Amino acid sequence: MDYLSNPNLNINIQKKLTLLLTCAKGLEYIVLDEIKSLYPELIVKEIIRGKLLVELSVSLAQLFHLKCVDNIYLFICKLHCGKTKKDLKMLCDELRKIDLSIINRINNNCDKQQTIWVNASREGKHNFSRFDIEKSALNAFLGKKRFIEGKEEEHDMEFRIDLLGEEAIVSLKLTSSQFRFRSGYRNFSAGAIRPTIAHSMIWLSQPQKTDVFYDPCCGSGTIICERQFWVAKKIIGTDINIHAVAAAKKNVSSDVVVYQSDATKMRMKDKSVSTIVSNIPWDVQIKLDDIKQFYYDFLCEVKRVIKPNGKIILLTDKREELLQTCKLLELKCREVTTLSLHGLQPTIFEIVRDE
Repeated sequence: MDYLSNPNLNINIQKKLTLLLTCAKGLEYIVLDEIKSLYPELIVKEIIRGKLLVELSVSLAQLFHLKCVDNIYLFICKLHCGKTKKDLKMLCDELRKIDLSIINRINNNCDKQQTIWVNASREGKHNFSRFDIEKSALNAFLGKKRFIEGKEEEHDMEFRIDLLGEEAIVSLKLTSSQFRFRSGYRNFSAGAIRPTIAHSMIWLSQPQKTDVFYDPCCGSGTIICERQFWVAKKIIGTDINIHAVAAAKKNVSSDVVVYQSDATKMRMKDKSVSTIVSNIPWDVQIKLDDIKQFYYDFLCEVKRVIKPNGKIILLTDKREELLQTCKLLELKCREVTTLSLHGLQPTIFEIVRDE
């Protein structure tokens, strides 16, 4: 668990804290469902696109069991900030004044001078960039003698400034840079989604111990890796690309079955699979000659191998192609949520086969 958290923090402390949880935009209510299942006493203070402000009493170590969350931050305060560079200067004046004693409650080295870094995000119309925010905020924090400037890749503490319109949320990062990528033990191939997105899809599938779970477009195995956090009767991943299959085999345990196979010609028996979760080709990173034909052939096979009342969760940005194919094959298709990923807007779909 060490690679998940900032080593400077006392992750075993149990206090009532307000936290900022970040996730892919569009997954807020899935993240909320996950955290409420673990901590029903949770108080939701605010839900913002890609962010949740919550309050609860729990040790920080327990929070690292969350799998749909990208990162966890300690909420410090909210400040006003207008849209001009003069307003940015006023924001930094306020940053110099804020009380950071809350950090002492969880900081193992609060008596020592520490290196810091600042990351910022900005939504709304302002005549300054997020880089201006980062530079100005860093200078403001350096005005406190306890801090010295670190490097982006090497620092003791990382502050975050989220400017949403005229409101700035100030927080301290609790998770390490490797948290959301599980990168302490995993490699990724082209077209792979983040583990947190994969886990959100698995969460939607309501994993059961009796599942025969299948990802027919497994790539380097992100989805089947995440499914290993839950007990299953069997976990299977296949891909047409032999190099992706080789990468997936390295990423999963020996209990997971991984082999080369065409997703339009599945080597599975009829009605043998209880759950299918897959990041199917979008025709962006993985080019197909005829994506409509692929979706038709693929969903014909899905319809054949899925058990009655089985779960099918798919991710793609080819909305119309998928909806049209499901209608043609008499599959009920529900759009769960649309994500925002680096300029792309894929949708998570839930598909049900009528008996």
